Amino acid sequence: MAFLRAQRVLYIHPTSEAELDEGVLRHKGRRGRPVPSTLPDVAGLRGWLQEELPFVDSVLVPGDGWYNPEYLPDGPLPVSFALHVRGSEGKRRRDENTAVTVARSQTKRVKDYQVYEPMLVKPDILLGGRSSTMLVALKWLALLEREAAKVDLTSLRELRLAKVKPKESAYYPGILAFLRAASIGQKGLNFGGQGYGNLKRADLQGFICGKPRALSEVKTKVFYATDKDETGMVANATLIKQEADYLKTGIEGTDETTRLGCLFCRMDRFWIVKYLRETDKVQVTPGFPFGQKPDESPLQLAGFSPDFVLMKLSWLNEISLESISLKDVLPPKPMPGFCTLVSYTEELQRMYDLPVLNVRFVGPSTDIPLSDLTPVAYGKKSLVVLRRSASNVLKICSPSTGRLHILLRELQPDVFPETMIQAVKEAVTQLDLELLEED
Repeated sequence: MAFLRAQRVLYIHPTSEAELDEGVLRHKGRRGRPVPSTLPDVAGLRGWLQEELPFVDSVLVPGDGWYNPEYLPDGPLPVSFALHVRGSEGKRRRDENTAVTVARSQTKRVKDYQVYEPMLVKPDILLGGRSSTMLVALKWLALLEREAAKVDLTSLRELRLAKVKPKESAYYPGILAFLRAASIGQKGLNFGGQGYGNLKRADLQGFICGKPRALSEVKTKVFYATDKDETGMVANATLIKQEADYLKTGIEGTDETTRLGCLFCRMDRFWIVKYLRETDKVQVTPGFPFGQKPDESPLQLAGFSPDFVLMKLSWLNEISLESISLKDVLPPKPMPGFCTLVSYTEELQRMYDLPVLNVRFVGPSTDIPLSDLTPVAYGKKSLVVLRRSASNVLKICSPSTGRLHILLRELQPDVFPETMIQAVKEAVTQLDLELLEED
């Protein structure tokens, strides 16, 4: 095997300098690195390169081109030679810079963690009990008919299909639709006010009697928990600190002892963050999920809590319509994360002593309380419920019509799941109801 020139020296340089002689290389400020004279053959050279210069990706063999060190032709090494390698100097600098950046990021996260010392708590500690299933169903129906229909996701789908990372602002309309539907009917609480990312103004704001109190941050990614950071609080300390900073801003001079906000990752999942004024600390729920390990299959992943999942972004890719809205991708039945979001708005009502939301249906002789109704089938335009006290099965049309009807004669399979159709038919048979032909 023959190498360029007659010195046992290694030069690290980019491909464009591969054919330059040693004098020119030295004039450019490059210096040769000595190769041990004890290396007898190419196999020994390969081992030395792997140990000393693992970032070398190719070696120049005169007249034969560049080779990955693993594929250099075997043979003895001459007593002296000049060895030219490429691509390593820039990669080495990038690797070194990456290592420095990672170290700095970790240091910042630890410092940010020490500011508020975020503690993982159970959802019930921050949100109290679960919301009424019937109330959640009504609000989900309102989401489908009112808010979700206004949110155009066509551009977001195009970005995802083109594998272009959307900006945080691309998710604002969808998140606001979820928040507004979850709080519909609650006096003194509304969401909006997209911010500009500075310290005093979060991405999205919840207004309590016109004043920003329930602030939310939106991120395009969060960081996985690890064996050393099982809750993910350290890895995500910077994100949590930013949300806590927003919640803390302006609390002095008020009688508030706590504030509650959300940290959204895109528009499909979220975390609840509570700032405690007395201790200057924060509580967070749920924990952050673990990432996939090399020896794990996707099914073995420690999944994210479904109670904080609003939707799946992959649903956007499954819709063949030319233009799509949020309503097109959401299922008829409320997502578990939406139930939690309704609980979040109810907790805000309790914290700020807002008027209690009281939903009742006007019956022919007496009002029907919400507690007497149980959903048995879900549609994108209507809801079928069982009235327990009167043994009636009722259909509630979209809130825009405000109509209350006895169950349809024929339930369309594309509107209601087959299992739900059977359950409702059985209920109707048992209750001996006469089905209306209208609608």
